[in-house]
Amino acid sequence: VYDATTLAAITGGTLTGVEAPDTANVAISTTGVFASANVGTGIAVTVSLAGSTALNYALTQPGITANITKANQTITFNALPTLNTSSSPFNLNTFASATSGLALTYESSNLDVVSVSGNTLTVVGVGTAVITASQAGDSNYNAAVNATQ
Repeated sequence: VYDATTLAAITGGTLTGVEAPDTANVAISTTGVFASANVGTGIAVTVSLAGSTALNYALTQPGITANITKANQTITFNALPTLNTSSSPFNLNTFASATSGLALTYESSNLDVVSVSGNTLTVVGVGTAVITASQAGDSNYNAAVNATQ
């Protein structure tokens, strides 16, 4: 799953050709390195040796590849203040964010009461409205479930 790093968890595998005195002191590292941190399939993974005698050996890369899948994200949308027609416009990003860090999109359920332009909310009339925050995702993150206030 995408985590913005190139670290790859390595499990399994065996070494052959290790000299008897070194068997307890050399192993396949449990951390490999992806060639790319981004979502994709068949991404090359570089493996290394670990242990106090690892430098006594050369490792021919076994041609390991792995997939990085999209990560999920969530939206936190804190309660908005009670507003009236004399309220100043304000930045909705003060109250909402996505765990991915990607920009949110906002929408008003009642444009006769509240308008939203970009991330700025402006009261335009009397009544009630629900503001919906959404994040469509990108090449590394799935779309988030919408949040409302």
